[in-house]
Amino acid sequence: MTSAVLYGARHHAHRQLFSVCELNDYVHAAHRRNLRGLTATWQDRAVGTASGCQAVSAEEIAGYLDVIDRVRRGWIDRVDVRLGVRIFFAPGNEALWRTQVRGAVFDCVVGEIAPAANAASTQPWPYFDRLTQHQAFRRAADAAETGFFDCIAFDEILESTCRWHWNLDLIACEAIAAMDRIANTGAAIEIPTASRGLSSLSAFDAWFLTEMAARQIPIVLNADPQSPWQVARGFESTLDLLSACGFSHVSHFIHRQRVDVPLETARSSLQSLESREVWASPPAFASTPGVPAAVPISRQ
Repeated sequence: MTSAVLYGARHHAHRQLFSVCELNDYVHAAHRRNLRGLTATWQDRAVGTASGCQAVSAEEIAGYLDVIDRVRRGWIDRVDVRLGVRIFFAPGNEALWRTQVRGAVFDCVVGEIAPAANAASTQPWPYFDRLTQHQAFRRAADAAETGFFDCIAFDEILESTCRWHWNLDLIACEAIAAMDRIANTGAAIEIPTASRGLSSLSAFDAWFLTEMAARQIPIVLNADPQSPWQVARGFESTLDLLSACGFSHVSHFIHRQRVDVPLETARSSLQSLESREVWASPPAFASTPGVPAAVPISRQ
């Protein structure tokens, strides 16, 4: 097994802060998976939309940073705990985005894209009509061209719940134009890994990833773990898929600077949770009385 090189992420919703103990469990799992680090990402789908334009208070940010700092210090020299933010992209709200990131030094700022529902459409989710599909790609390119986001995440396009329902013949021209625009900005694209693999590859997946590889658009992995044992889930199969589609590297961000890792190096660095027999001793938090030690990860 090679040295740890990859970073995972743990997202959480606005005003639902981690406890030190909870984040510690995720970082512990990242250590077992032999990840170099874990980015704790503030995820807020409400902020940035017309219905939810309110900034996080300075007090909330301070509490959030305190949790991150205490966990970071507990794992120093073992797992690199980083700070990220994920903001729902809505055109025209640039001032609000800048308010959101002010007061904290984020390692990665992610713009999340979702196709807005078309009022004229009679098709239920996830059967988007062509206009809505086109809008999703245009919005992704619009977000990249703001220069504000390091990475663009349009999970509603790439998740397995809807990727089988995209009509490639109808959206190919719009998608290619959007990818050309994104490639010109240097922004990365985040792809979900939980259901990725050659065995579950749709025609849209294969075409979309191959077109991105041809344009050398950087790729960031997101397992979106809902429990510690899901940290870095699907990373191995997704790395194999990226290789098959023509990619040579996978990326992450440190201090908002992109770091590229060769796929072969990334693939060989991962350690499965099941094969590692001995847990590393969990860190102690001297400044946090009563924080229990990490416990063995359970899939129950």
